[in-house]
Amino acid sequence: MNTRRRGDELLNAIYEAALDEAVTVGYAKTTMEGVAAAAGTGKAALYRRWPDKDALLADALNHVLPSMEALTLTDDLRTDLLAVYRHVRAAMDSLKGGRFTNMKADGGDVLIHAVFAERVKEPSKLLVLEILRRGAERGAVRPGAVTELAADTGYALFFDYCRSHKMVVEDEFLVRLVDEIMIPLVRA
Repeated sequence: MNTRRRGDELLNAIYEAALDEAVTVGYAKTTMEGVAAAAGTGKAALYRRWPDKDALLADALNHVLPSMEALTLTDDLRTDLLAVYRHVRAAMDSLKGGRFTNMKADGGDVLIHAVFAERVKEPSKLLVLEILRRGAERGAVRPGAVTELAADTGYALFFDYCRSHKMVVEDEFLVRLVDEIMIPLVRA
């Protein structure tokens, strides 16, 4: 009987092993050899796909972050803006707390921030810009408000709030962000 894993099953085992290794021993002590052993595969299998642990850990982090593609726009300005900011909060929550403390503490924070920027920050800003464009087409948003600066405003306030509230973002804040800042900022 062949119990060798392939495809998604092996890939998921590698991602889980990579993150567990980084969380358990810390980013600095994580090795391709350790990940291979924990995943029950050879290190050659890892090196065929990833040149180093940073590339592997970046893919593993990408795997655990919720995808912006999961969001479906409703063409209701308020609903769509809230959905984006709630999605950003969910992504942030998936990386915070005890699970990633060791990884962050010894150098992994740079990698985590880079992956978060690529997977969440930039796509969310582009999605807000798209929401503003669609709103302008419907007459709900001033055409002059369809700018990158307007799209960046909510994200910037979101993370300023995060920093000053120990990375806890309540839904009440998100509602106020949309109702008191974003909608008045862009309203037609």
